[in-house]
Amino acid sequence: MAFLTGNYSVPFNKKNFFDNQPFVWKKFSERGAATMYSEDYPRLSTFNYVARGFNESPGEHYLRPFYLAINSERKYQAKLTKILMTLENNDINLGGTSSLCYGDSPKHAIQIDYFKRFLNKYKNNRKFAMSWLNEIGHDFANFLKLGDADFYNFLVFLKEGGHLERSILFFMSDHGTMSDKIRNTPIGRIEAKLPFFSIVLPTILKKKYPHIEYNLQTNINRLTSPLDLHKTLIDIATNSYNPQQKDKEEIKHSGISLFNKIPKDRTCTDALIPESSCACYTSETIPTNNTVIKNITTFVVGTINTYLKSHQSKCALLILKKIHDAKLIHSNLKHLEHGKKTALWQYLYKPTLDKKQRYFIIFEVMPSEGIFEVTTEITQTNNFIILDKIIRANRYGNQSSCINDRELKPYCYCKQTTLDVHS
Repeated sequence: MAFLTGNYSVPFNKKNFFDNQPFVWKKFSERGAATMYSEDYPRLSTFNYVARGFNESPGEHYLRPFYLAINSERKYQAKLTKILMTLENNDINLGGTSSLCYGDSPKHAIQIDYFKRFLNKYKNNRKFAMSWLNEIGHDFANFLKLGDADFYNFLVFLKEGGHLERSILFFMSDHGTMSDKIRNTPIGRIEAKLPFFSIVLPTILKKKYPHIEYNLQTNINRLTSPLDLHKTLIDIATNSYNPQQKDKEEIKHSGISLFNKIPKDRTCTDALIPESSCACYTSETIPTNNTVIKNITTFVVGTINTYLKSHQSKCALLILKKIHDAKLIHSNLKHLEHGKKTALWQYLYKPTLDKKQRYFIIFEVMPSEGIFEVTTEITQTNNFIILDKIIRANRYGNQSSCINDRELKPYCYCKQTTLDVHS
């Protein structure tokens, strides 16, 4: 499926816990299902990065205390993990074991084993389990290969152990690499917007509701999003597998269960996919010394500095260093001649908006050497509009350790930095 990522998360407020948010696993719990939520890398986990996380365990089984205990036990090494992993990425290992391990066991394998024990415990019960791995691939994409055999063996365990006979498996990522060098290539930008997503249905469900398998096959070539996955999970929680008829206007601006047929002409706007996550359009290159491009980029850099105004005592003023790339974006995909590469990494909403001037720009600033990408539009009054948000496209390490604002960290370059390793 063309499954697009985007900014679909619940509102983050570092002052509040997330316990009262309407998470989908609560739908399963209300219906007697056992629940598990396991996520590694506590420093950068989904609900705890510059946020308070949960006051109580979000599920009956919760792995975060284990990872916190590991870090507490190895305080010195935990602070140096990023440095040690950087060295490991260059085949230099200063310790007796990898930073990705706890003792002789890879941390991702420990989490997989925890998942297996949960499934064995509740094999004959209704259950919802979410297991999310960050550390193995967050900072260095090449480390992902270290988990290949373990992930394969886990899938074999599910199949041969009968765990897929009455359960639905979603195997997925949230996005491609966001900060490695490949991120700043056309394929890297595509992967950042098109995460891996797959579904395995039990035979019993396919036989009872054959339209589900048919619709999933059809939807492989349709535009889908995480909102659609959420609708699908709600259907599973409530046993809503029969075909659902909805008004076209009702489904146009909301998630659609993947068990239903996704409209063929669906656009990013229809699917509520943010501008920065839409990958359905083509472009033409514009010289970076073009006056319009330079004016737009100057405006965007000024906007970033405006964002940081409340932290101006801590964050340095950013100055444009270089414009790396600029493109005029079009709403219609083009069929290129055979043999030519297709560039599908631009952004836009609807074909009717092609009459407006929209530009995609990649630029670098000083002193942070931060690389950013942005999509902008020129209005009829010659004003500039930033569409969606300005994306940081390279690592920022400890540059923003002086502030705790989740949204502004990618932009801030601290006037005085400390040994903090957020990225």
